[in-house]
Amino acid sequence: MSQIFHEYEPRFKKPRIEDKAYLNCIRQCDCLTCGVGGRSEAAHIRYPDLNFDKFATGMQEKPDDMWTLPLCAYCHRTGKNAQHNQNERKFWQHHNINPVALAVKLYALNFNVGEMQSLINKTRLLGGNL
Repeated sequence: MSQIFHEYEPRFKKPRIEDKAYLNCIRQCDCLTCGVGGRSEAAHIRYPDLNFDKFATGMQEKPDDMWTLPLCAYCHRTGKNAQHNQNERKFWQHHNINPVALAVKLYALNFNVGEMQSLINKTRLLGGNL
């Protein structure tokens, strides 16, 4: 009986890119969905969008920190219709926001909180259509 050996390279996950400075900027912005001011939470966008090279993450795994948007605690975690309490795609569709496209635009503003807040305000005023 012969033995068959398969050579393979193990697949390793790409390490998650954490950016505490960027998350701090996101948390300084008003809530994207309700507009409440003060300290927002950095809401990670979990679903993939290959149009923006955003790949799926595994269960209980956060995506890179660039894929975040500012939400107050109520809109993010604690409210009845919060992002964490429903299908994430439906949450963003309800608010007429393409979260991945907006996250790319926010990250491109290079930590300029004033510009980030301006973009968030425009997104809310235009009903998410940028």
